[in-house]
Amino acid sequence: MNTRRVLAWLLVAVCALSACGGIPDEVRVHRVEADQGGAESPVSYQPAGPRQNATPDQVVRGYLDAMLAYPVSSGTAEQFLHPDAEPWDPTAGVVVYRAASVEEARQVAIGRDIGLEVVVRLQEQARLDRTGHYEPSVRTRTVSFVLRRADGQWRIEVAPPGTFVTDDFFADYYRPFDLYFFDPSGSRVVADPVHLPLGDQVATALVTNLVAGPREQDAGTLRSFVPDAARLRGSVPVAPDGLADVVVDGLADVPSDTRDRVSAQLVWTLRQLPEVRTLRIRPPGPVVRAESGDLEPVGGWGVFGPSRAWAGPFALLGGAVVSLADGAPEVLEQRVVQGGDVESFTVAPGGESLAAVTSSGSELVVGAVSGQGRRRVSGSGLLPPVWDASGRVWAVDRADGRARVRLLGSQDATPSLAGWPRLEPLSFALSRDQARYALVARAGGRTQVLVGRVLSDAQDRVTGLSVPRPLPSGTPLVTASFTSPRSVSFAGSGYVVVAATSVAGEQQVFTARVDGSSVTGGRSSDGPTLVDVDARQVVADPVTGRLFVRAGDGTVWQTDGAAAWTRIDVEGVRALAPTG
Repeated sequence: MNTRRVLAWLLVAVCALSACGGIPDEVRVHRVEADQGGAESPVSYQPAGPRQNATPDQVVRGYLDAMLAYPVSSGTAEQFLHPDAEPWDPTAGVVVYRAASVEEARQVAIGRDIGLEVVVRLQEQARLDRTGHYEPSVRTRTVSFVLRRADGQWRIEVAPPGTFVTDDFFADYYRPFDLYFFDPSGSRVVADPVHLPLGDQVATALVTNLVAGPREQDAGTLRSFVPDAARLRGSVPVAPDGLADVVVDGLADVPSDTRDRVSAQLVWTLRQLPEVRTLRIRPPGPVVRAESGDLEPVGGWGVFGPSRAWAGPFALLGGAVVSLADGAPEVLEQRVVQGGDVESFTVAPGGESLAAVTSSGSELVVGAVSGQGRRRVSGSGLLPPVWDASGRVWAVDRADGRARVRLLGSQDATPSLAGWPRLEPLSFALSRDQARYALVARAGGRTQVLVGRVLSDAQDRVTGLSVPRPLPSGTPLVTASFTSPRSVSFAGSGYVVVAATSVAGEQQVFTARVDGSSVTGGRSSDGPTLVDVDARQVVADPVTGRLFVRAGDGTVWQTDGAAAWTRIDVEGVRALAPTG
């Protein structure tokens, strides 16, 4: 087995064994004094080993319970396995479940011995793959364990692959993180959401998964510059001063631009940990006193990320576009917008150009703020346009009863749409890394939020949009649920915000992870609750985290996500828009 496979196996085994849920008979906990990765202080749990003369169902319960050990340890769980047990693969993934019960036990033949099969029925809520990618999965599942005696004691001969985590354990001990790869053109870092258990090995887990590269199904959308020959040596210790020591073998002979992008991937990935302030990326060998140029600050490599500048939001007030960036309207002289004949718009990065949809939804006008070079494009039911960082305007509408996306720029394009023909788009948003899109769409009499991938090539040309997947809402793992979404906006690459109806029938703003692992908002969360102003449109500032809502009466409300919603001194607003 090569070094990379060993490292990946060890990482996932560590993650998995910290996360297997059970049906505990007793609990012994204490508060961890030191922060355990991500500035968290989770509760420590040390499960008991096998009891003398335990019944088969008690062995299975104890085995599941043993996987709840925190800090991470596999020792107790292994005590429940038969000395001649078939190899158990904890790396096969993680099942998150809500409730479990022992259903039955029956005799089975194991060679010349007689064993017992114990069946456990559980309510599966989600799954994690080998590297922590989250997949919602609400179903009833049965899992079997085969036991036989060893020295007169029942032990598990055949254990199901992977590990099992209760939903409470998942909520308490797992956190969302991102692995950072590149888009196919190699020009932008792209976040790949994963979930990992908390602990002092989070930095090691992140780097190990990063070095392993994107999943096979993401090979066409994510690109890693870490060479196949590269290997992470050992763990990634983080010193008290915030220095993370990353020892990577196999980078000596790669071009400098490749090394730069490898550094960028590592910096962007580890900057999520508040305890990490600086990276030392070095080859194996004794530590040599590093000069300042050998260290990578976590704030570096912004050249590969979205611009930190954000001039929005802008509001359409009468026939003029005004900036609300400072919480007060500032009129901009935009001659592209004339006579109030506009229902939606977007402003290009840098604020030099604007795209606007006429009130009939039948024409898109694109031009410089000066009014020069104005271009008109016909459409049918055009949604608010989106301007990306590559200088293209995304126009979404319906033609001949089918959804359509057109990219307008130096070279117009109409990317292929997978899974869109039956959708009626109502709102469209694009992540700032241009890797994902989000939709509010109606299909079959139901309105949903859907999230998909943007497919592009090495020349940064958009070739298509992947099949959009519904964003789960109202599943047991999320803390809030909504119906009848109206508007969606990206709040960073991994989150969207949605204006929708709460279970109480109020128009509220909800924040959701793009993989569907969390939904918060409304009165069910700790954040501020928006007064019932008939929220029609939401715009997120991905730099500061501020949210803006256009109400049905033309007022605009804002919050920074922690403080209460406040009203901006402006009325009669017909549309909101961010910059691209």
